[in-house]
Amino acid sequence: MSKHDEIAAIVEKYCGELADYELAYNNKRYWVFYSYKTFPANKKSNLLKFDKNLFEADMAAMYSIDSGVINPDAEKCKDGILFMLSGFYIRTSGQLKGYTFIKYSAIKSIEVKGKKDLHLSLNVNTNDLWKQDWLNISVDYYAEPLKNILDEIIKIDRETDTSYTTESKTGIVKGINQKANREAYFKGQISGYKRASREYQIKLQKQADAFLANCNLWRKKQSEYEALLDEYEQTIIELQSCMEQSSSPEYQEMMNSAQEYKERLEELAY
Repeated sequence: MSKHDEIAAIVEKYCGELADYELAYNNKRYWVFYSYKTFPANKKSNLLKFDKNLFEADMAAMYSIDSGVINPDAEKCKDGILFMLSGFYIRTSGQLKGYTFIKYSAIKSIEVKGKKDLHLSLNVNTNDLWKQDWLNISVDYYAEPLKNILDEIIKIDRETDTSYTTESKTGIVKGINQKANREAYFKGQISGYKRASREYQIKLQKQADAFLANCNLWRKKQSEYEALLDEYEQTIIELQSCMEQSSSPEYQEMMNSAQEYKERLEELAY
């Protein structure tokens, strides 16, 4: 199972408990769960409302008030939680605009302070004005299920850390709200894909060559081996996106190389 699927399964498992608060007070659930497989492809540019540096291929799952995300004219993703491969986006207490991005690897501990409040201790300082090593999160649903989600995701992330794939740092991030600008930026992102760069391909190949040179190494370093396979899977997805937008033969060349390396790595486990 890929890291995308593992995170999506965890979020889906607990999202019903998140909605229990809403159901108890409103007698109706407005929140909707999406995995990276079920989120509408033609709405993915709306994810840039969270963060202009976000790469849609890193999305794992979302739990949100539906209209704030799917409606292209909505200026905010009201109350949504977006779970990525390396961290999650959430609106913290007192935060009226924008979102806070928190890397899973930055979280030292999580404490439930009340029905709707969490305290996160961090191993880094936030990138905002306060430069603090903690965050208080106040939400409009039960906090305990969110803690359970994060606890389980953090366990996975410690085995397959992918924090190096994102440019966003823990703290407040800036999104793109106007529809026209958002769609233009989304299309322009293709030139900035890290995984679709020649430099990143060389980095992956060096890691792959180490496993291929010693056919038993994958047994000793299984978590690193599985993380590398997952990275090749995401690299292929991003290269496919690049090829849909550009006829450059370089993307096809990188695609062929990535697929070959992935197949050779998979053969080690047989």
